[in-house]
Amino acid sequence: MKRIILILIVLLISVSTAYAADNATDAIAKDANAIYFDANADIDGNGTAESPYKYITNERIEYGITAYLSEGTYEINETCNIYSSDSQPSVFIGKSMENTFIKHNVEKRFTFMVKSKSNAVFQNLTFDNVHIENKATLSFDNVIFKDGAGFQKQYSAYMNSEDEDYNNSFGGAILSADPADVITTLNINSCIFSNITAAYGGAISTRNANVNIRNTTFRKTSSQIFGGAIACENSNLTLKNCTFNDSKSLDDAGGAIYLKHSKSTIT
Repeated sequence: MKRIILILIVLLISVSTAYAADNATDAIAKDANAIYFDANADIDGNGTAESPYKYITNERIEYGITAYLSEGTYEINETCNIYSSDSQPSVFIGKSMENTFIKHNVEKRFTFMVKSKSNAVFQNLTFDNVHIENKATLSFDNVIFKDGAGFQKQYSAYMNSEDEDYNNSFGGAILSADPADVITTLNINSCIFSNITAAYGGAISTRNANVNIRNTTFRKTSSQIFGGAIACENSNLTLKNCTFNDSKSLDDAGGAIYLKHSKSTIT
């Protein structure tokens, strides 16, 4: 009897040790793609927690990274391409929504471009004049978008809205569309869009997209033509517990939302 009990104890210890080892392996795997940024660092380090990068650059946005951003202002002077997958998404986590800023200094260029078959997540950040293109899956949680504008003569390959080009200015903050008409996904939760404008879709413009927006506020967003806050073509839009304050279409229709060949669920 004692021998049986001893064998059971040994087995339990073995299983516990193996489980702990597996967990440790998972933790190492999760941290393997982690890089760190600190806009207030004295020097531009190597991206480790002990020596974080000072600047965000395209070269540093590697496949499927998890980027941790300390409080401060990160000024980006180029377009950063995001490559990842559903199983290994690229995740950008700010220290706080109110005090972690990403500012784009280059006009008429995207700040981030989420490439086909990729998956990107942004959390706890403020975007200043940031414009993001999504060709796959893109999610935001606790993010502020402010002072942005759609730029001209860039999107003719995306939107074929009969003979209307809307000055080719789509989405003052986000354009979710793929030229090959691949369906994209856009998820937005607990965000704020403020003082953003474009010709078509003041804050957000989509085509062939599944769009889910929850607990989000749009204020002082405007379009020149359609959709003061949101404009969707051939898309499925779900809105839950969202607020629109002073969103307007200056010359045509859809003060807050404009839908063309799209379905919506609003609660």
